[in-house]
Amino acid sequence: MKIVAAVAACTLPHIAASAPSALIVAVKGERTPPVERFDEVSAGDRFVLGAEAEMVIVHYAACNRTHFRGGVVQITPTGFAGDGEPLAEKSVKCPNTVLLARGSDASLGTILRGSDKRTPINLRPTFVVRVQGASGIAVRNSDGTIEVLPVNDGVADWPDGAPSLTPGARYEFDVRVGDKTFSHPAAADAGAGLTVIRP
Repeated sequence: MKIVAAVAACTLPHIAASAPSALIVAVKGERTPPVERFDEVSAGDRFVLGAEAEMVIVHYAACNRTHFRGGVVQITPTGFAGDGEPLAEKSVKCPNTVLLARGSDASLGTILRGSDKRTPINLRPTFVVRVQGASGIAVRNSDGTIEVLPVNDGVADWPDGAPSLTPGARYEFDVRVGDKTFSHPAAADAGAGLTVIRP
């Protein structure tokens, strides 16, 4: 089955050379170029999957999650193109993306859903951290720190045995980068997707 997007995109020389359009959330098998789990990719990026290779992608603009097997998958501004076989597709909550501030207030600024002063985070959040030198994320409330999530290979996952956050409750998450800590207000939302943190 061939998927054709409404808007064509030109090929870019490097993955994520422009503003990211999608997030790879799972990969398996042979693929060219060798993209990895939780890499961000841009419109125009093109991937060749081996016959049994699989790739799951969340598209930021379309807010859908598509599972491909084999063939060619190209990212477009509005979705995907190519002859990769879509095994499954469903609408999802788009990742919330925050931008690490460089100002003296040491805060994070929301760059998606910017009208909301608190970034929605899942009850068991996963943070995709694109900040060099980030070592951990502490989630806290008014009573103190609840969990400290180490950043491993650019990802900080909620611990398996830890209790979930309370729906609707207010929290802060602190991103530790070297000897500095950058804080951001958040609210727990059962429907929230991944949280992507960029420089």
